[in-house]
Amino acid sequence: MKKLLWMLTVLLLVGAASVFMASCGDDDPVPGGGGEDNTTDVAVTGTVEELGSTYAQISGVVNLNVISASYSSVKVGVEVSTEQDFVDKTRYIADGVIVREFSVRLTSLNPETKYYYRTFVSVSTLSFDYYGTIQTFTTEEQSGPSTGEYVDLGLPSGTLWATHNIGATNPEDYGDYFAWGETTPKSTYSWSTYKYYDGSSNTSNKLTKYCTSSGYGTVDNKKELDLSDDAAYVNWGNQWRMPSLDQLTELCTECTWTWTQLNGVNGYEVVGSNGNSVFLPATGCRYAAALLNAGSGGYFWSRSLYTSDSSYGRGLYFHSGGVYTGYYDNRYYGRSVRPVRLSN
Repeated sequence: MKKLLWMLTVLLLVGAASVFMASCGDDDPVPGGGGEDNTTDVAVTGTVEELGSTYAQISGVVNLNVISASYSSVKVGVEVSTEQDFVDKTRYIADGVIVREFSVRLTSLNPETKYYYRTFVSVSTLSFDYYGTIQTFTTEEQSGPSTGEYVDLGLPSGTLWATHNIGATNPEDYGDYFAWGETTPKSTYSWSTYKYYDGSSNTSNKLTKYCTSSGYGTVDNKKELDLSDDAAYVNWGNQWRMPSLDQLTELCTECTWTWTQLNGVNGYEVVGSNGNSVFLPATGCRYAAALLNAGSGGYFWSRSLYTSDSSYGRGLYFHSGGVYTGYYDNRYYGRSVRPVRLSN
């Protein structure tokens, strides 16, 4: 009898220990909490692979075999918001058919700002979306030229011109190339990669912002870039802007332009009425993945829309034989930006 009682006591103690051990750890495991090793959730939020002041590269994992839907009816990507409830959010769609791992680039973010993000899977035949866990990142401090890197050309408007392009270090450097209304450079410049073009539509009116006619897209009658789409403001700070068409015209009419070279780079020396000058290199432009006319032509965006055809932006174009303001080009082309400011 004593032996039997002893064995029962041991069994009860082992059982209690098992219950105690099972209760340790997470009380409520979070879906997707396994990160990229998770193999059961439809949407798994990944990590920040690259981070700057206005952009972030985000990875993710999806398990589309868990749901019953054709790939053609599924959209995969990352949505981002400055609010944890995602009431106001932006979605970035991953290109191509996503089987498992993917990566998307978030652009036009604000510097020094905390963002919430998560992977999503949207199925056109369902009334709900799948989401990964919410994670956060904070964009870096904005960078730009130090105070004083601008030139007073004695212009009637008082406009001060930067000494070099965005993405450049020296006046003769080409710097970065931007599609009109985008604030980060990229590898391919086309309508299919343009931020404000709905490539999924089969109609001809595909522009989603900065449009003055329904024949070209969604009409908002915006004729100049918002600050959030101004490459100078976003990359260099709130004292800087992309030039307006009027400011480019003033630069041409009030200054003397001479085709020359600076450190072996072709371009124009632009001399103001007070004798001060800036150098504009012949940067060429980007189309698809190619750089065209570098060394022979200069292409610079303004912040002004070509209102007669909303698919074009206005800007400056020059070559050794002439300088043209009001020149317009397809908004998806990659062109240089020379910022301006109105006070020192």
